[in-house]
Amino acid sequence: MPYSIVLLSTYITQTGMHILVSYVVTTARATANQTISVESMTDTVLVCIIPGFYQYPAWQGPPMDSDGFLTTYNNVQYPNFNPAIGQDRLSRLNWTDNHRDLKLSPVTRADEGDYACSYDGRTSRINLVVRSRQHFYLHTVKKKA
Repeated sequence: MPYSIVLLSTYITQTGMHILVSYVVTTARATANQTISVESMTDTVLVCIIPGFYQYPAWQGPPMDSDGFLTTYNNVQYPNFNPAIGQDRLSRLNWTDNHRDLKLSPVTRADEGDYACSYDGRTSRINLVVRSRQHFYLHTVKKKA
């Protein structure tokens, strides 16, 4: 049975009275390894697509350790994150309201790489690609009176 990965990414930039908003929704069929591309400095939700009712699956992700394994972010059914992932990532990593999916706020280039969520012997994988943030410039031209 196919499942979907949904990634929501938002940011708001305010320049004077002008507000620029970028809202990206990417939907893809879940496969053994899904690649998703997001813009840096956006809020990003990584969705665990393992079917069933559960909370706090085990998540792993960047950086890789010296043996080439993903870093463990938490253990199954344990909501606290591993302090070894570093203060920067800890400050930007949160559970979503369903206690399954991870929110990176904001995502940075250091977050790029492979992620895996596991529960009850099943694993869902996401490869996160982080693009450079696009910049928008607004220019106001005043007419001479």
